[in-house]
Amino acid sequence: MTQREAQTYWNQWHAFQQRNEKRFAKEFYKALQIQVRAFARTQDVMQIPTFPIYTVLNKLYTVVAPKWARISRDQSLKADDLFVTGRLGFNERIVELMRQYYGVNLLNDAELMTQYSREVIARVLSQAAETGASFDDVVAELLRHPEFSAMRARRIARTETVTAANAGAMVYAQNSGNVMEKVWIAVKDKRTRHSHRDIDGTRLDIDTAFNMPRSQQNAKYGDISMQQPGARQQPNGLPVPAVEVVNCRCTVAFQAKRDSRGNIIRR
Repeated sequence: MTQREAQTYWNQWHAFQQRNEKRFAKEFYKALQIQVRAFARTQDVMQIPTFPIYTVLNKLYTVVAPKWARISRDQSLKADDLFVTGRLGFNERIVELMRQYYGVNLLNDAELMTQYSREVIARVLSQAAETGASFDDVVAELLRHPEFSAMRARRIARTETVTAANAGAMVYAQNSGNVMEKVWIAVKDKRTRHSHRDIDGTRLDIDTAFNMPRSQQNAKYGDISMQQPGARQQPNGLPVPAVEVVNCRCTVAFQAKRDSRGNIIRR
């Protein structure tokens, strides 16, 4: 992949990622507000439901993953493949594979986000007990609290869009029937993590993980490996630290390997 091809790929990625981030940020904001209203109704932190977050997460992965997988296939591979869909269409097959790989993780992720919401509410309640604030005051504060705001919703939407899209493209490439290479493509601005900026342009065989360069941000976690931007689990089974995932805007591109005669090499 030439520098020009990588830039063209990233331009399309950026437009796709921004469009879906904005779309799902609105839905995550509604889900967070539902959690606050559930607490206001029950006055019980443990009654805050997971389903509003999970519903949006499931929809995001179902929509974003196959759409970006198809774009990645068209823009990056430029090659025939042996991707078997059977009686399913392309999108349905990607969704099926995503559920096999990530289905349980989505529920876990939704529960982790909800648990964080519960912890935020518990802290606000603790502060109210010290100041003598009323329950109505607590609810009013929660409705304008940063962790139930459009800002947090945008952060969740950005992180999950990147994770879902890159995972969808990865699932397709792994099941394409071709011997594939992958390239990490980072956003080239001051907001990009040092580790992601340093690994930008790195080309590897598809099954080889990217070893993240050490930086001030990730040094305390030791060696970190990721199959693609947004990955939540390392090949060794350990979780990828949030410092490498939250608010990431990177993508990964794929190319089919060819032999000396220019023919695609099949798996």
